[in-house]
Amino acid sequence: MIPSVPKAIDSPHTKKKKQRFFRKRAGIEPVIGHCKADHRLGRNFYKALLGDAINVMLAATAFNFKRAMRLLLYLIRTMIKWSIQGVDSNFNETKVLSNTICWL
Repeated sequence: MIPSVPKAIDSPHTKKKKQRFFRKRAGIEPVIGHCKADHRLGRNFYKALLGDAINVMLAATAFNFKRAMRLLLYLIRTMIKWSIQGVDSNFNETKVLSNTICWL
C-alpha cells in the first residue's frame, strides 16, 4: 500500500498516521532492493500468481537464511575465541545476544 501525501485538509491524526506509513515504507524499501539484487527477486521465472508467491517466499527464505548463517558464524567465532582465551568472569549472555542481534 502506497500512502498518499498528507494534505492541508487532513486532521493532525491523519497526518501523523501517513507519516508513520512513509517511515515504515522507507525502512522496508532497502530490504526489497537488496532482495532484488542478491536473491533474484528482480525477475520471476515461475508462472502465474502462484509462481509470484513462490518466488517471493523463496527470496524471503534465502534472505532470512543468510541472516541466520551470519548469526551462527558469529556465535561459532565467539565460542572459538572463548575456548582459546578463556571465558571472562563478568560474562553476560543477554548483553552478548542483544549485541549480536543488533549486528545483523
